Amino acid sequence: MGSSAMEAGPDSPAAQVPEAVPSSVVIPATVEDYATVNVCAPPSSLPVRLAPGQILYSIDYVQGDERESLGYFVNGHKLHLVCQRGTVPTGEVLRDLVETLFRRHPMATKLIAELVLHDFSDFPGAKVTPAKKTYVLDLPESFDQFRYEFTSRDLRRSLERSERKASSELPGFRFEIIEGAQLTREVLSEAANLIEAHLAQKDPTSDWRAADAMSAYEVYAARGFIARLVSEGRPIAVMLCIRHKQDECYFFAAAYDNRLGKYSLGLICLYRTIEWLIAAGVRRFHMGGGDYGYKSRFGAVTRELYNVEIDRVDVPSLVERVELAITAGARPFWIEKEIRKSSEDLLGERFEPTVGVDFDGVLETHELGIGPQSVRYQASRFVPFAKLFEGIKPTPDDVFVDVGSGKGKALYYAARHGFTKCIGIEVSPRLVQVAASNLRRLGLTADIELLLRDARELSAAEVAAGTVFYLYHPFFEETLRRFLAIVADSQALRPRPITVVYNNARFTAPFEQNGFTLWQEFRTGVDGWNYDYSAIYVRS
Repeated sequence: MGSSAMEAGPDSPAAQVPEAVPSSVVIPATVEDYATVNVCAPPSSLPVRLAPGQILYSIDYVQGDERESLGYFVNGHKLHLVCQRGTVPTGEVLRDLVETLFRRHPMATKLIAELVLHDFSDFPGAKVTPAKKTYVLDLPESFDQFRYEFTSRDLRRSLERSERKASSELPGFRFEIIEGAQLTREVLSEAANLIEAHLAQKDPTSDWRAADAMSAYEVYAARGFIARLVSEGRPIAVMLCIRHKQDECYFFAAAYDNRLGKYSLGLICLYRTIEWLIAAGVRRFHMGGGDYGYKSRFGAVTRELYNVEIDRVDVPSLVERVELAITAGARPFWIEKEIRKSSEDLLGERFEPTVGVDFDGVLETHELGIGPQSVRYQASRFVPFAKLFEGIKPTPDDVFVDVGSGKGKALYYAARHGFTKCIGIEVSPRLVQVAASNLRRLGLTADIELLLRDARELSAAEVAAGTVFYLYHPFFEETLRRFLAIVADSQALRPRPITVVYNNARFTAPFEQNGFTLWQEFRTGVDGWNYDYSAIYVRS
């Protein structure tokens, strides 16, 4: 039931807001897991394609003096490292990393790394299969050393002669690197279209599409760069790369204007890109596969790539695995998405101490800073909440509002149900504090705002965002009437349909008096319903 001292007077403790509790607490969605595509090792080709529901994660590790990260995603019981054509840690670091990943993900029983340079031969139980070859160019510390030790005299002279010729014959000819804020969608689109046109003419069966590169714009903007030759302000040769880590760079695609083939523009662009990479401190240039002779002419060597599978050695019970994952620092809310089961249901009485939340602990009225005539605090339960919301499918535009939000349990349920924006309205400063702690601990994928307010004193503007309101008998009839009038007034500010879910409904007249229509009823004994009566009202 709602905790609210909504019947308290303006001079009651509820109206005295301690400085320690702000009138509004914002808990943003835990979104960094979605954004790790920008910081983890890139895959062998872009864009990153993940099936619906698959989230790209990252995990940090330390090897030697360097702090690195690996990207991975979960596919059923398999963990897939996203490090194709790249290196992975070795030795004890690798063992610790694998153990941490299995602890973090309760459902995972197998780790898969595809197309990696390291063969995992020193890892017990790893199944290693040779895959294919790639070109890797380990760069020296100076460009002069590269020119004289990595390329032949004939190649060096030919390239520099072609560059002088292009410079004298092509107006405004220059080499440049485009990265950071300069790498706009327009710049990427220009490069991607040139690559698609070049590859289509070179190989009609090519499946490289400019649209694919554009769908991965955020990846390139964060970690990528375009090396290009320009004439008359337009690109005539481009190279699309991602620089992962401080000292590694991945090459993805290149092209030049097919009408200007006589100038060896593609080779000139590669030559100057290598010069820039060396100056920037890059020491390894992953040039990809394919039997292209020009890569070896620039000093790149072929390396074997491997596919690796590692099985989880011990598979304890799901309860034990979930407890291990939480202990290992995994976000409880992400675990629920992975196991497709409520950790509250799974862990039972061990849920709160294991997760580190307090939803159900009893607090007396005097501890809440509210008046004695207020409704006693009691947390929502999942089964009735789920039954009430069975026919409500949230859209991205819906905003869930829990009136008398207490310790935040219904907000947690709302996020599980699919609401991405939630607001809690609570009159007790103590409960707002506890709710903020609980919701931060869970790491929800919804934006949460907690308002420290007396429901009777809310303005229409403060509730105008809400589309679905949840009331677990938070206050008595007169306050309910006043609150519903405020909600009704908010429709004048922002016209939209409104749904009010009234759990353990005690008063129905205020709904009729404020223009709400009964949509659904829930009575004792029907479909396992335990309360005397609950109802859902709508207002168009």
